[in-house]
Amino acid sequence: MKNNKFSIAMVLFCGLALTMTGSVVLAEQKAVKPAASTVTTPLCTAEGPGFFDLKAKGIDGKEVDLSVYRGKVVMVVNTASRCGYTGQYKELQQLQAQYEKQGFTVLGFPSNDFAAQEPGTNEQIKSFCELNYKVTFPLFSKAPVTGEGKQPVYRFLTAGRPEVGWNFEKFLIDRKGQIAGRFLSKIEPKSKEVIAALESALAQKTETCR
Repeated sequence: MKNNKFSIAMVLFCGLALTMTGSVVLAEQKAVKPAASTVTTPLCTAEGPGFFDLKAKGIDGKEVDLSVYRGKVVMVVNTASRCGYTGQYKELQQLQAQYEKQGFTVLGFPSNDFAAQEPGTNEQIKSFCELNYKVTFPLFSKAPVTGEGKQPVYRFLTAGRPEVGWNFEKFLIDRKGQIAGRFLSKIEPKSKEVIAALESALAQKTETCR
């Protein structure tokens, strides 16, 4: 009989102990649980080095940090003054005028790589573009866009991809600094496919971590 009473007492004691232990554990859990106001989620995702991490020399010879265009949609074009496609300057400037306020810019990179069709100096190139096509978009110093000596911008654009094949090839860069499209020389700047890609890139409002 005594044993039964002892057993019942032990059961009651153990039950009480477990209840108290559970309460302590629950209290500890509540204590370490973060408040809702401290829980954060990332607003953006870094994707590694992109176009806006590069630098290039402007048409005046001064170094330009391309981060000044971060968040914009950019069209990079290798240009030449004596090419059959030189007339594309007109439509490139029209794109600049039409979409600039939406966060778009053309960047012109003169090059003499193809049939020596850009023989002039930087000053001559700038004057030619302004006088003949009223160009207002940024121009950069004449430099190679192909081969081992190509400038950093084109090392980025063609990394793991085919080399540029001729003057006025177009690369579309999205707001995160990644390539969103590539168009051969013969494709006009205001062609349907270019406009579609451009407007799609402009519609993407992306926040960056940079």
